[in-house]
Amino acid sequence: MIPNSYAGIGKATTNLLDKSYHFGSVKVSVQEDSNKNPKRVYNHELKASNFVSSVREIVNDKPSGLKLTQQWTNNKPFHIDIDIKRQQTKALKITGSGSLFENDGPRNLNTSIEYQLDSYIPGFKMTCKQKWLSKNDDSISIGASLKNKFTSSVITIKRSQNSILQLDSVMGINAVYIGGDLNYRLYDSKFVKYNFGLGYSGIQNNISILTTDKLTRYSLLCSRKVNSTLDCAFKFVYNSKSSKSPNVELGANLSLDKRSSLKCKINNHLEVLISYTHHLYPSVLVNICTGLSIDNFHHPIQKLGMKFEFEM
Repeated sequence: MIPNSYAGIGKATTNLLDKSYHFGSVKVSVQEDSNKNPKRVYNHELKASNFVSSVREIVNDKPSGLKLTQQWTNNKPFHIDIDIKRQQTKALKITGSGSLFENDGPRNLNTSIEYQLDSYIPGFKMTCKQKWLSKNDDSISIGASLKNKFTSSVITIKRSQNSILQLDSVMGINAVYIGGDLNYRLYDSKFVKYNFGLGYSGIQNNISILTTDKLTRYSLLCSRKVNSTLDCAFKFVYNSKSSKSPNVELGANLSLDKRSSLKCKINNHLEVLISYTHHLYPSVLVNICTGLSIDNFHHPIQKLGMKFEFEM
């Protein structure tokens, strides 16, 4: 599958290597059945420095296209998120969203218009998005995408408040693709960011090569589905501006059975991360992870984390 944006290049590999590892805190998440309306979600996180607790209520009225989210957090004021999606016709979709009463007033308001031109060009779609009131980030973006059995291309052009023109594009045929992310500052006619990448995304194998930070940081990401229970991943990162040795990571995810899985990864600094996830019931999930240092035998356990999820 070809990524929808430059940020999606190599995401399958980074997810396999980095997801399910969380340290320095204990997380508890309780949510009601997704079919309930309204649906409530309770999140509690205990860190060494503080305690964060939040309650979120979601009302979803599908016939009218209205989604209302209210949230209470112990360290932030009450705020409301509003999403409105209307499918005007088969080809036209209008979306509006906003987050109100965040800190000192409205945080952001967004509108989006999406028009699909399938009748003229199979798989062609155009979008226009406008963002208001977001702190230092008022922007407008125009995007076009073409996806069919022959090719997949996504181009997004964004004009932000600080006079920066952004171009995010990924183009590919079958499973091979190439992409880039460019930021061009208009007032002094200068490229402030340019990243490029290419890769292959197949059913069993994913390979990506990325260059970021103005062609000073190079990454190679590979992942492979060995069989139905085992996935492996490899990452190599070299920074030409750093005197440190390149960073190398090797990881794997093993499904022990239908309810439990084991993840681990090791890097070239001999640091090992291990994560165990188990579904006690279909609606109860427990995750425990730890970090070990092979170099330090006196204090081998360096990190410890736990996560608990429960759905009513």
